[in-house]
Amino acid sequence: MKLQPFSKIASSTKREVSLQLTRRAERFQRHVELETLTICSEIRDRELAIKKHAASDDIDIKVLVDMMDEVALLERRARRYQEVMLELFPSNMEKTRAP
Repeated sequence: MKLQPFSKIASSTKREVSLQLTRRAERFQRHVELETLTICSEIRDRELAIKKHAASDDIDIKVLVDMMDEVALLERRARRYQEVMLELFPSNMEKTRAP
């Protein structure tokens, strides 16, 4: 991604600046949504691995706890992404939140 020089942004009209910021915000939102989906996919994969490990004949408690910690960290990260999005775009996120 190439950044625009500040001098160009400063010389733009208010409408142009608003349009540029809107585009950047939309790109950022799409990026965060993609990251969140990736994290959710990783959570599902790790939960499946936990179930397989728990069902195996040789269960290593350290490995099991480490796997559970990884899932907890990913869940926390997904929640944090949503919190950041809600803080940055409160009106957009309220529309997309489920009741």
